[in-house]
Order: sequence, then structure tokens, then C-alpha cells
Amino acid sequence: GQHVMVSLGARGVVWAGPMDEPEEQTAVVGGEEVESVKVSTRLIPALRVPDDAVVNASGAGDSLFAGTVHGLASGLSMAESIELGVAAASRSVANKSAIADDLATLVH
Repeated sequence: GQHVMVSLGARGVVWAGPMDEPEEQTAVVGGEEVESVKVSTRLIPALRVPDDAVVNASGAGDSLFAGTVHGLASGLSMAESIELGVAAASRSVANKSAIADDLATLVH
């Protein structure tokens, strides 16, 4: 199925994807009837990083995406994968480098 992730920065990630038991419906778009699918949304909260620990937000989005993709490639569910991405992004903002040096420890 198709999924959408929207980063809310320090608030977390909103994820939208097909419902577990999708109900196909039709909708009229531009005068044409098209199939539509109901979606569900979920907020996956960010991990708390104290303000004084945030040193560099560069790379946080890349870390979020990379952690999510790694989780999916490892067989995790979409929600678990996004949670891994959120953990990677949280580590990234507390690191002077754009990408945290210790991200590998999240997957071992």
C-alpha cells in the first residue's frame, strides 16, 4: 500500500496509510469517477531530547527516513520502522555531525 509520513520536528511524525481492512469506494474527481481507499492516520511522538542537548538539526530528516527504510528492509512493521526512524532522528539532533556516529547501536 501507499503511505505518507510528515515530520512535525520535535512533535514527532504523522503517518497515513491504508486501513487494515480497506473499504474501496469511488469518488468523483474532475468529473471522472475514480477509486478511493479509506486511510488511517497515526501520530508517532518524538523522543524527548532536552533543549540544551540539541546541537544540530541538520540531518535529522535524513536520519528519520534512513531509520524508517532500514526498519522496513529488516522486516519491521511500518509503525515500528517509523519509531526506529524517530529514534535515529532524536540521536542525530544531539550530535555535532549531521548524522550521529552511534546510529548502528539502534539496530543491534
